[in-house]
Amino acid sequence: MRSRLNELTRPRYQVILVAVILVLLTATRLVRLPGLEMDFDEIWSVWQTFGSPLQIIRWTPYDWPPLSYLLIGLWRSFVGIHPFVVRLLSVYAFLLGAAMLYRVTVKLFGQRAALLTLLAYGGLGFVAYLSVLLRGYILLASLMPWALWLTLRYFNRPTVRRAVPLGICMAIMFYVHLSAVVGYAMLGLYTLFMYRRRVLQWWLPGLIAAVLAAPEIISKLVWVPGHIAGSGTLHHDPFGIALGYFYSDTFGYLTPLWIGLVAVAAVLIIRRCGFSRQAAVFVVWMLAPVGMYLIAPVMNFFTPYHLWWVPMGFAMWVGWGLSLLPAIKSLPRVGYAAVSALLVVGVVWPVPESYAMYSAGWLTSFKWLAEHQQAGDVLVIDPRVNLPAEVLDYYTQVFFPEGLKVVKDPAGYRRVWYLALGGAQTPALYEAVRQGRLAGPFVGPWDALFRLYEGPPNPQGVLFANGLRFHGIDIESNGPPSVTVRRRGETVKMRLWWSVDRPVERDYSIGVYILGTDGRLLTSADGPPKVPGVPWETSRWLTGRYYIDEREITLPSDNSIVTGAYPLYMAVYQPIDNVRVDAPGVDQNKLLVIDTVFVKAW
Repeated sequence: MRSRLNELTRPRYQVILVAVILVLLTATRLVRLPGLEMDFDEIWSVWQTFGSPLQIIRWTPYDWPPLSYLLIGLWRSFVGIHPFVVRLLSVYAFLLGAAMLYRVTVKLFGQRAALLTLLAYGGLGFVAYLSVLLRGYILLASLMPWALWLTLRYFNRPTVRRAVPLGICMAIMFYVHLSAVVGYAMLGLYTLFMYRRRVLQWWLPGLIAAVLAAPEIISKLVWVPGHIAGSGTLHHDPFGIALGYFYSDTFGYLTPLWIGLVAVAAVLIIRRCGFSRQAAVFVVWMLAPVGMYLIAPVMNFFTPYHLWWVPMGFAMWVGWGLSLLPAIKSLPRVGYAAVSALLVVGVVWPVPESYAMYSAGWLTSFKWLAEHQQAGDVLVIDPRVNLPAEVLDYYTQVFFPEGLKVVKDPAGYRRVWYLALGGAQTPALYEAVRQGRLAGPFVGPWDALFRLYEGPPNPQGVLFANGLRFHGIDIESNGPPSVTVRRRGETVKMRLWWSVDRPVERDYSIGVYILGTDGRLLTSADGPPKVPGVPWETSRWLTGRYYIDEREITLPSDNSIVTGAYPLYMAVYQPIDNVRVDAPGVDQNKLLVIDTVFVKAW
């Protein structure tokens, strides 16, 4: 009775295990997305979709079919163009392919092999990379398990009803990318090994696929001679080195571990099953890059991107082999649990950064720029910076929906963001950007460095009798400038701009005050200037430059402050005797109104 109960509940446990693995695969992809840089090809893939479907087709590169771009265009029309959400298309496509790969492996090798295959597939380095890459290759890699599943169904019982979905799937793959033909070849080899003379039954699904893909086949015929001629001019590393690079790219950082797992799987398969036709076809599958290297001078598909189906063969081989581990009598599931743990390590292991094309950190830089930009800011781009127009346009639409003002002449603008090569700026433009401005915060690598050059709020300023000139105040916003209202107990951060018209003989302090409606002092911030990296003594300040005094003032937290607009006063005084310095615009107490603070209190 108990045995019967176990048999009934086992499928339920299998479903739970599959769900847990898929959740793990999803989580390991999603955690990478927020800070993952977009490479130039990904940006182009999104930027190209900023048009109608007909325009997307017309803008498609000559060596690509249009389907992947049309799918990206449809997807981003629903979710937007932010890198995180558009890349979810790749993640979801990967999950659909992984789920079908599990189903195929169950049919071929059983439940245990299928679970191990699912973990192995998700842990291969290049698969982890493709699953978050916004390119058509992940669509092909995810369609391949479906094509194999439909192939098995069709060859087990060839009918028109089973040939039609297989032909449609193959046609869709061709409309995604031309490297689908290499995937077809692998399916053909599989059926040749497994079904021998019955391989001729491919005529029906092949004919259906050819008819459906005929428009794209005809349009790409003119491309084939150029591709063959170009393939003959390309240089490849020597055979051994090239294969080593290919397989290390496929496996990722844990290449030694994967080689060991493949070898262990080989021993188990041969020992338990012999060198069967099934084993032979998977050996061919895994060694297919050797053949692709040899024909690269004629058809150059010798890259992990174009051989997107190779990792699937490795995953199924490892899953099949490790599922044959002999049971340990006292602990029958230890071996299975151990190899599962190793495969989980592969799933969570970092992906090599070398996969991605160099992007100069544009995502990080533009995101940071959006967080620090203020109304009226402009961007000046040094002509020596290699910033493709589509990259600027894409990130402007992502992070600056109201527009980012790009100018060639910084004159007349107070805050200028300058994008340049660190240490190799165009001299005349660099000098124009720096003129009358202080260098501020920056972000980005040396060859794509964004830096703020900021002038004072009031270039003319107010001259105090001691030679100090006040050039205005910046109050740090706690939200959009139009709704900057303070609360009781809140700390207000500010920056006071100063210069000196002549050497100042003494060291002065500065006070900032908020007074109540009855003239009583509510709060203040007194003391010598706090200029980062500069002596506080005003007697050591030099002419011809600006000084920014950074300070904070905390509003009262009790009922002494009510809702209203409060003038912000400032005074310059000698700390030794508290005598305030005169200046144009001060009141009878020699206080100068420099801004207004709006407070909301209950």
